Amino acid sequence: MKTSFTQRIGVNSKAPIASGFPDTAKTALLFILKRFVSEDKVRNRDSDKPWELVVLEMLRTIRQESVPSEPDAFPNLPEEDCREVLKAMTWTQVYTFCERFYAQLLNDKGYWDGGDWVIKVPVSSVREDFTDEINNLISEENLSFVFEDGEFRRAGRPQTQKNISRMNAVLTEPRLDRVKKHFQKAYGFFSAKEPDNENALKEAVTGIEAAIEIMSGHKVSQDFARGVQKLSDDGVPAVITQVFTKLYACRGSASGAAHANTTGGFSVGSLEAELVLSLSAAVITYIVDHYNSRIEEPLF
Repeated sequence: MKTSFTQRIGVNSKAPIASGFPDTAKTALLFILKRFVSEDKVRNRDSDKPWELVVLEMLRTIRQESVPSEPDAFPNLPEEDCREVLKAMTWTQVYTFCERFYAQLLNDKGYWDGGDWVIKVPVSSVREDFTDEINNLISEENLSFVFEDGEFRRAGRPQTQKNISRMNAVLTEPRLDRVKKHFQKAYGFFSAKEPDNENALKEAVTGIEAAIEIMSGHKVSQDFARGVQKLSDDGVPAVITQVFTKLYACRGSASGAAHANTTGGFSVGSLEAELVLSLSAAVITYIVDHYNSRIEEPLF
């Protein structure tokens, strides 16, 4: 996902919005809907009146029948109705509507030639275009989500995304598939519609453990703190191995991460889960790069 201008230059210092959809975002969404309607990319088989389809889908989302379903009975112009209903939507309803708009109302752009429908722009391209528009809106409004394959997922901050992207770039060897699998689980738990912060933290830290064992050959799963001390013999500064140990300790002290732990420990919120996710990605990148740099180049 692209970062917005304000994010790139550091003007927007506020935390991403994880539970809201501001009025400014609703205004931007309305302009997006206008564009897709005007480009004749919104329709279904039963109606050629796209704004009415949009309004009815909104009303379905909020479970309201204040606007009659008969096309000629709309009290205002459908576009005006759309604006009014959108204003009344809660933030969760807006996200739900966008997912349904993607799945139910976006369609091929084309024209009738005799009895045949000629496609100019396939629905796959229309949906890709809509996805780009929504993700640009998310970036500009600093919303804590990403829109992928018609669904919203929690994305985290741009720096988290960069760390994950860099990590994925070094996890290309087949032997590192175990690391990748743990981290994919971690990100899946973190970005789910109903996030599982505890398991996100656990799998991210387990990815560090797997990376160390694969790249160094040292077994650390039984006694992590003692095991990582051996990394100093491989040129890893002791102060950095302490960072590994502290991160690993999160898994044991976080409530519900490694054990049931109903008492004691700290509660894993979205901030804690994202911090560990981001740092774990950076640590894994370091481990892989460090040990790969130790491989002697051939003399020929």
